[in-house]
Amino acid sequence: MDKRKLMVPVLTLLLIVLPLLGACGEKEVVKEVIKEVPVEKEVVKEVVKEVPVEKEVVKEVEKEVVKEVVKEVPAELGDPVRIGFELGLTGPYASVHKIILQGMQDYVRHVNESGGLQDTDGVRHMVEMRVGDMGGQVPKSISLYEKAKQDGVLFYGTAWVNATDALKPRFDKDMLPTACMSSSHSAIVPDGYGIIHDPYYEDYICAYAKWFKETQWDKPEPPKLAFFALNNAFGRIVFKDEVTKYIEEEIGVEIVAQEVVDYIPVDTTPNLTKIKAAGADFIWAQVVGVTAAPILRDMTKLEMDLPIAGPSPASIVELIELAGENAEGWITASVSPFVEDDPAMERVKELQRKYRGQVFADDLYTSFGFAGVVVQIGAVEAAMKEIPFSELTGENIMKYGLNSLENYDVWVHPPVTYTNGWRYGQNNVRMVQVQNGVPAFASDWIECPDVLGYSDYYEKEIAPQYK
Repeated sequence: MDKRKLMVPVLTLLLIVLPLLGACGEKEVVKEVIKEVPVEKEVVKEVVKEVPVEKEVVKEVEKEVVKEVVKEVPAELGDPVRIGFELGLTGPYASVHKIILQGMQDYVRHVNESGGLQDTDGVRHMVEMRVGDMGGQVPKSISLYEKAKQDGVLFYGTAWVNATDALKPRFDKDMLPTACMSSSHSAIVPDGYGIIHDPYYEDYICAYAKWFKETQWDKPEPPKLAFFALNNAFGRIVFKDEVTKYIEEEIGVEIVAQEVVDYIPVDTTPNLTKIKAAGADFIWAQVVGVTAAPILRDMTKLEMDLPIAGPSPASIVELIELAGENAEGWITASVSPFVEDDPAMERVKELQRKYRGQVFADDLYTSFGFAGVVVQIGAVEAAMKEIPFSELTGENIMKYGLNSLENYDVWVHPPVTYTNGWRYGQNNVRMVQVQNGVPAFASDWIECPDVLGYSDYYEKEIAPQYK
């Protein structure tokens, strides 16, 4: 046969085969990347298993994270940095804690897409977030904590006061740093392995009373304050002797009513009738959004036009959705207010646009979900710059990591400090009010009073160890 004629089918065959060979090569590259980055598969597997309500979100995150890892992360990765949280993704706190989870997910994703955390040998480690659903049950919180400890979590996080009180003896004994995102005095006193990044509830209850008297009251007699409180540890904080004594003796406000309500009260008119009869001038409600909405509804029915405020867990955004026009005038003493025109939130907005496709201004996303995980990862990262990865223990993370965080930027509120054993991250709140149906600033940042004397406790019990 003519050699020139033979060349035609050979060349044709090569043109067909070469792209296929190229495609095989491409498959091998992807296969190799997946083989060398197993941590991403495990992260997603674990989150899907423990947080079924977020399965669709996690699937989407998996696709995006793998895509970014292939594009940006070096081939050699070390073991993952595991951090853990317990949240109430079902049960009474579900609506609140699902928003908190979104803030956590977005910041962890941002860290991993930026290359993870680098150790002293130059090896990079992805952050693996373990989230468990405690369903509003303390026994479940304890079970989730024990599992996280067995899984090698380096920093843990709780999201409600009941869990903090139950877990503190355990995380202190185990020397496992734990960020108590629902802040209370019991989280850090006595000194141990608990930290907070926002003020005690005890402190910002009193900050509200002080702010009201100094800026909203113009009569010679002292204003009269009424309390609503959830019937649990979180709510009963308002009844502490130190709180009521500080409000009455230090601020000069008279407490005239203390009403306890269920999580979702059917009718609060009996409580409000008592408050009205007591001559209250303003109200603090130590509740969450789904509790505050019926209170506001019943206040409208009774034509009670009293200033009323609550803490960050009573999300002002959620409350507007739940209470509608009845929410007008409500005040949240917020630790990281996400007001739409606030330039301080620009970085957070960028992450929301990138990962959620829209900006949604919710202070639960920022105050609990975002700031809490920023502190956890920041402490671990700081320790990784000082000691080998193999020496990362809870004790060393506290010693070399957390203790180095001074005026540390958490993106969403004033910076936090934990140097020399100080465990009270920052002590400021800002009043945000529903005005014309939207959140608006009603004050600048307000430094909270030290109601339970943490500063004195620190100077006597902790500071001497660092001198």
